Amino acid sequence: MTKRLVVAFAVCVVALICLPAFAATANVSIKNIQYNPSTITVKFGDKVTWTNNDTSTGHSVTADDGSFNSTKAGQTCSPSVMSGCMAPGDRFSVSFNKAGTFLYHCTVHSSMHGKVIVEPKAATPTPKVTLPPKTATPTAKPTVAPVARTAAPTTAPPSPTATATPVATLGAAVSPIGSPFSSPIAFGTTTKSNRGPLIGIAIAAVALAAAGGALLFFRTRGTRP
Repeated sequence: MTKRLVVAFAVCVVALICLPAFAATANVSIKNIQYNPSTITVKFGDKVTWTNNDTSTGHSVTADDGSFNSTKAGQTCSPSVMSGCMAPGDRFSVSFNKAGTFLYHCTVHSSMHGKVIVEPKAATPTPKVTLPPKTATPTAKPTVAPVARTAAPTTAPPSPTATATPVATLGAAVSPIGSPFSSPIAFGTTTKSNRGPLIGIAIAAVALAAAGGALLFFRTRGTRP
């Protein structure tokens, strides 16, 4: 699409440059000792051609301000000397590249006058190249990577530490009821080294208690009537 627009723009530029080459041509006939038409309007850059269609006399096309003249350089065109005049069938052309009104006359015939009106040059439009609208490039949305959450370390509650409960040691001596003997037996922590003597003492205590009981029994029976 852009390439086509560039080519079209180049063609327009070439056409504008070449416009003078294709300028129009307006014709004025010189006949019966007059210009026909006597007033002509042309566009900027157009060409006007005069043709002497009289068969018996010469003429001239001479601008009043001297900007153009059909008389050849170094020659004269006058009623008495016509060597420099336009002979019958001759042509004379002028390209008007300046706007304005140009008056002219014939140097042979004082009654012949003409006028050329040149219109101002049309403003050359500046070709506008319209480029296709730009397509907005979509902006890629940033990808948010999920953040891995680190599990907080679980702290195990401290295991209860078993506290050894001290076992009370009974050191009080216990005497058997009704025993006349006092044989203290220590209750407490025993070891294999002292377990034998304690058993022996206990047996001796039981035996003495039994003997004392028997003696008391017999004494009681002996005193009965």
